[in-house]
Amino acid sequence: MSLNQEDNSNYIAARKFSRKYIQIPPILDTDGIKYTLLGKSNSFKYSLENSFQTNPEPYDDVHIDEVNRAIHRYIDNPKPSSNIKLTSPQEILSFLKKINPRKATGPDGIPNKALQQIPTNVITFITKIFKKCLLCNYFPTIWKTAHVLMFPNPRQNRKLPGNYRPISLLSNIGKIFEKIILSRLKEECHDLSIIPNEQYGFRAGHGCIHQLLRVTNTVTQGFNHKFYTGGVFLDARKVFDRMWHNGLIYKLIQFKIPNYLLVIVINYLRNRTFRVKLNHTLSDIGSIKAGTPQGSILFQYSIQSTPLISPRPTKSSIASLQILPSWPKVAP
Repeated sequence: MSLNQEDNSNYIAARKFSRKYIQIPPILDTDGIKYTLLGKSNSFKYSLENSFQTNPEPYDDVHIDEVNRAIHRYIDNPKPSSNIKLTSPQEILSFLKKINPRKATGPDGIPNKALQQIPTNVITFITKIFKKCLLCNYFPTIWKTAHVLMFPNPRQNRKLPGNYRPISLLSNIGKIFEKIILSRLKEECHDLSIIPNEQYGFRAGHGCIHQLLRVTNTVTQGFNHKFYTGGVFLDARKVFDRMWHNGLIYKLIQFKIPNYLLVIVINYLRNRTFRVKLNHTLSDIGSIKAGTPQGSILFQYSIQSTPLISPRPTKSSIASLQILPSWPKVAP
């Protein structure tokens, strides 16, 4: 008897019996208790909409006005796109080979396994679509809608909608286009030396162990020279949900990212929507005013956090840090 490696029917059957289904209890909302799936999903939707907002006041309004004016000047006086790096069937195939065929599908219902089996003529057609998007600096609206699944945080009250962790399911074909954009952003960031060596998050070949080794080496060198070593650890709450879109765009303008990539990123961030999915029930459509969905281009956060902390040379035995603004500065 020979086993077919492509046949995962036994795996699926075993998962149905072994997996633990998450039971969502009645949800306490501001206007009462929600018992139905539609009521629960809309409660989660309202909770997420409140999260997908910029940080609450106080703000540095002068800094915000400066950022907004710079973006308006850039949009009103666009620079012609030159040296646009288009895609090819070979590049798309290389991404398709690396995707996980068992990943969940997004709103379009197209699984990764189907994308990996599409014929050559369809790959050519998809290539033409992606090329046109790059030439027009456009990110299709239909790929900016996410289905959001909610998972309870451990040891927290499951009746409160804020105690759940959202996971966004996006269109798989749209995520291939995101990978194409990401590869070009990474290349530009490398050529322009935007990402410092101290940045370890969301970078290939960099991980927590490397960061720990770097910190350990710094502490050890301090001991050897009889220096004191101080550490400052910042835990940013709701980092993905609160990312300031205009702050990121402003940063990309300052970094002189090519116009076609910058306009695509602007288009990618604008008018994003989501719907919470519980079983087969979808909530009303929610809007995203800030943040980037998990499962999307996480590399944006590397750019967003790059100038937050940078070392400044000092003759003192205690290292000093320069804190630079990465989002609306808090008023004193």
